[in-house]
Parts: sequence; structure tokens; C-alpha cells
Amino acid sequence: MNKTDSRTVKTARNIGANIASRAVVSVLKLVSRVAFARLLGTQLLGVNGIFSDVLGMLTLAELGVGTAIHFNLYRPLAEKNEAKIRSLMRFYRSAYRVIAAAVLLLGAALLPALPYLIREHGSIPYFYGIYGIFLFNLAAEYSFTYKRTLASAAQEGYVIVPYTAAFEGAICLLQIGTVFLFREDPYCYLMYLGVQSAALLLEYVVINRMLDRRYPALRDLSRAEPLPRGEKSAVWRKVRALLYHKIGDYTVARTDTLVISAIISVETVARYQNYSTLLLTVDAVAYLFVGSTISSFGDLFVSEKPERRREVFEEMLVFDYFLYGVGTAFFITLFPPFITLAYGAEHLLPMGTVILVVGTNFFLLGI
Repeated sequence: MNKTDSRTVKTARNIGANIASRAVVSVLKLVSRVAFARLLGTQLLGVNGIFSDVLGMLTLAELGVGTAIHFNLYRPLAEKNEAKIRSLMRFYRSAYRVIAAAVLLLGAALLPALPYLIREHGSIPYFYGIYGIFLFNLAAEYSFTYKRTLASAAQEGYVIVPYTAAFEGAICLLQIGTVFLFREDPYCYLMYLGVQSAALLLEYVVINRMLDRRYPALRDLSRAEPLPRGEKSAVWRKVRALLYHKIGDYTVARTDTLVISAIISVETVARYQNYSTLLLTVDAVAYLFVGSTISSFGDLFVSEKPERRREVFEEMLVFDYFLYGVGTAFFITLFPPFITLAYGAEHLLPMGTVILVVGTNFFLLGI
């Protein structure tokens, strides 16, 4: 099998594994959200979305380090340079530990501002406890998930998919069960979030052990040679460039619920998020076709001529316009009947708002 065949096969495996798992998990997440909305009410559903976006602000602390390291791994992986891979992963681990600590500190610093972001905070039970669980989940993600970057850069992200799909599916089923069994309990929402946190921690441990077995470069990173100063500087240059993109992405995609909550109400956030959640679900499926090719493009970049790189890029760009264009038309047409069926007619938003949401959050961001 030649290099091009190998790259194509790995891309096909990534796409196939992701589509199969995402289809099942997306349906379960949708059922979980509908059960949440009908049994626990729209106010808590809105809080769920607001805290996700508040903490999305803290992801800016990541600065794009993961993307920069991902890019820098392509060449040593193509050259099978084990020592360089280990040095990069050691640097990555150290950077993410610092980021996890920074997220906790920044998250704590945001506590005084939360009442201004959520007008009805006084009527929400265990308001700060809910926020604490969200903050813990985010910090834990940065502490444990850095090893997955190596599998992704090696075009073998499909090896992780069965694990993530199994755990995501289990989380959805456990949360649905929690809502049905304890819906009258005042601690129901905390149990709902606690189930997720416990399952995520177990997922991180299981996947990291699997990756350690599969990739010897991930074992005992403390003994790896430190990354040379010049290469660290090159990584930070990429990080500075990526930071502007991260700020722009957050401003466009993650601030809408904060504005709605501060000016209107948490219930309006919940109605808005019924739309945006479905958008993000379908966008995640659409992105499987695009995202699964990223590592293959990285390998293409270090092994093919510029003319070939440009040719493949333009082919994918045409495909993306078709994918997101058709998706946008379907959304605008099918949103009203779906929202009415799943949540009730009282959750509908004006069609002008729907077109604006679909146009910005799906089509423009997708392109």
C-alpha cells in the first residue's frame, strides 16, 4: 500500500467510525435533552447552556496550544522520529497542566460576575454548586485529554471513537434514568451533573491507558528530552496567531446565550438552545467529513508538492460549500415542525431569528 492509499484508508476509517458513533450518540443526547426540558423545566435547561458558554470563555486560556502541537507532530510522525514526538508530547502535557490550573483560577475569579450574567440566579437552587461542577469538568478535560492529539495527528483518531461513543452513550442513558427516577428530588439536577462528571473521569482513565499501550512515545514522558528553546518559540508563534481565531470563534459562537440571559431571560435561552443544540449536533456530523481529513492534510503537507496540496484543498472547499449549503436549506425548512413535535409550539422562535441563527451558527462557521 503506497502513501496515498494509506492516507485515504485512514481518512475513510476516521469518517466511518465517527459517523457510526455520532449517529447513535446524537439521538441519545437529543432524547436526554427533551426529557430534561419536559421533566426539569426550561429554566435549568437554560442554565445548562449558559454555564457551558460562560466556561467557553475560559477555553481561551488554551490559546491554541493543542492545535499548534498537533501541527508540529505531522513531520516527526511522517519521519518516525520517536524522540521528537516524545519531546513535543512532554511539552504539551506541561502546557495543559498549567492551563488546567489557570482555568480553575479564572473560573473562581468569575464567581462575582455570575449574578449579572443570569438575572434569575436567586431562584436557581445550588446555583454556585452547579457552576463548580461545570468548572471541574473543564479543568479535568485539560488535565487528561492531551494524549488524544497524538492519535489524531497519526490519522488514527478512529481508535478512540469506540471508547468515546460508549461512554457518551452511557452518560446519556444514565442521565435520562436519573431524570426519570429522581425528577421530584431537589438534588436531581446535581445528580444529573454528577453522573456526567464520574463517567467522564472514568473515560479519561480508560482511554489514556489504551493510548499508552498503543503509542510507546506516550509512556514515561518525564524522561523525554525537553523541547529545544527554538522549537518552543516556533510553537508559541503559532499560538499567538491562533489566539485571534479563538477569540473570534468564541465571540461569534459562544456569547449569544450570555447576551440573551442578561437582557431577556433564562427561559428564552432554553428556547434558543433547542435550536442551536440541534444545529451543533448536525454540524458535528457534517464536520466529521471535514475534521476527519485534517490529519491527512497534515501528512499531505509534509509529503506532497504545493500544487497537489492546493488541488486537494480546492476539491474539499467545493464539497464543503455543497455540504453546508444543503444543510442550511434543510434546517430552515424542517426546524418548525421538529421543535413543535419535540418541545411544543410554545418553544418556537420567529422565522427571521431562525434564519439568522442558521446563517451564522451553521453556514458561515461551517464554511
